[in-house]
Amino acid sequence: MRNYILLFFSSIVFAGCQQNSNNYFATSCNNGTIPSRHANISFDLKPAYNLPLDDSTVVDPFTPIQYVATSNSLIVLDHVFQRLVFFDLNNQKRYQCINIKDANLKNIKASAFKYNSPDSILLYSRNKQTFYVINHTGKIYIEKNFIKPASHTSYATNPNPFVATFSGMYFNKNEIISTGFTMGENTQVLAGNRLVKISTGLANDESSFAVKYPQIYDAANWGGSYYRVFYTTNYNDTLLISFPAEHRLVMVDKNNNVTYHNGTYPKSFCINSMNIPIDSMYKKGFEDLIDDHYAANFSYRNIIYLPKYKLYVRVLELPLKKSQLHKKLEAEKQPLLLFFDNKFNYLTNYQLPLNCSLNNYFITDKGIYFLNKLNKNENLAQYSLLQITVN
Repeated sequence: MRNYILLFFSSIVFAGCQQNSNNYFATSCNNGTIPSRHANISFDLKPAYNLPLDDSTVVDPFTPIQYVATSNSLIVLDHVFQRLVFFDLNNQKRYQCINIKDANLKNIKASAFKYNSPDSILLYSRNKQTFYVINHTGKIYIEKNFIKPASHTSYATNPNPFVATFSGMYFNKNEIISTGFTMGENTQVLAGNRLVKISTGLANDESSFAVKYPQIYDAANWGGSYYRVFYTTNYNDTLLISFPAEHRLVMVDKNNNVTYHNGTYPKSFCINSMNIPIDSMYKKGFEDLIDDHYAANFSYRNIIYLPKYKLYVRVLELPLKKSQLHKKLEAEKQPLLLFFDNKFNYLTNYQLPLNCSLNNYFITDKGIYFLNKLNKNENLAQYSLLQITVN
């Protein structure tokens, strides 16, 4: 379980660990009274695709992917040879490669991408903190460095962009929209100082930041890792954010107006922060305290939108059972998919098997395709389809 979060540490901003207050505990409770309505939704999880991989192409839970509906294809970012590999899902074969190296990016390791069209492919290099727009031949149209405002201070923790399948980037007119989070705990950095939405203007020298963590994060000790990573989706220029400790979903329009919406289900439960001072946490063995806290608590993760059905899907992770806590590093929390209509009325839920990756998935009109992360065949990328039927 710990390996999941440590993968991010090398590129994420830390907020430090200075403590100057005793107000370090908070609890986020859902009383079970939420807007809901009856819906007749059925689910069928079944094997779907076995995509053949060559010796250099690796598809694991953290491989960036994107589904393209117009061609019914899946694009995979090959980290080793820095290329975009296209798979035709109709016949489950590879049919095209775009070499990022042709764009003179040999010394830049692309870590994420957004395919808009053959003439508009957005790349992000985490190690260079630079955005690129290239075409299918590798020609660079735009090269934009991510620059923080000159007023940035150690306590105004504006994040670096973090782009993944569960937290994408996109164009909004003349700017690139992405999100990012800061790790660590510091009571001098309240939720209002931790901004998460990043706008990188193509004509500006600096990026701008907006949207703070919800109030439940103010001054509380949330462990600095698992509960600081949030999840997003975007539809029609509207950003929806799922914070792990917040029962509500946070909706952000293109003008950065924020509204809160129901994002939980009709069961009473609480999510508690760590009940220790921050300055007592950052000592030898503090990783075990953070793991214990995460394993024993509820937590929210992915937010997914299904445009065909106009449904939102949010992932709720259930706490480990007491019998599992002694092996918390190997055990995984059970994910529960919560379904909502487009007015955020709760509809139903589905318990997702643990072999389905919540970091590598894509959406079609048929449902959600999840990578089988327990697959032992390195020559195949196996995806299962959670088929959704709304009657």
